[in-house]
Amino acid sequence: IEKIIDKNEKVKFVFNKNFESGMASSIKTGLNHLSEKTEGFFICLGDMPMVNHDIYNQLIKSKDNKKIIVPTYKGQQGNPVLFNKSMKEKIIGITGDVGAKKILELNKDKILNLEINDKSITKGFNTQDDFSSL
Repeated sequence: IEKIIDKNEKVKFVFNKNFESGMASSIKTGLNHLSEKTEGFFICLGDMPMVNHDIYNQLIKSKDNKKIIVPTYKGQQGNPVLFNKSMKEKIIGITGDVGAKKILELNKDKILNLEINDKSITKGFNTQDDFSSL
């Protein structure tokens, strides 16, 4: 992916050398490389290739006083999730092969669930059958 994306100051590639220790280490690697100017950040899943830029833009435009913006499809929470920079330290504390789901559970009062009319936010591709369904 690095080869097809133009390099500029808005894109920074970081690599998790400890990826085998679980998803939390990948999230922390990214968070540890955020700029001081960063207002917020997405946590995205690599197995959701159908999520397009329009979804990211909708989430960014919906920023309000909530610290976490979660896309939903017919009431079901999906990904990517947009976090305010103030959530960084809470997320840094996660360990193992878990994402930020626990952070969402513990911070329900900080969440804006934003209805998105696109089921791709709930569809992960984990098997060959998943890809065959395209």
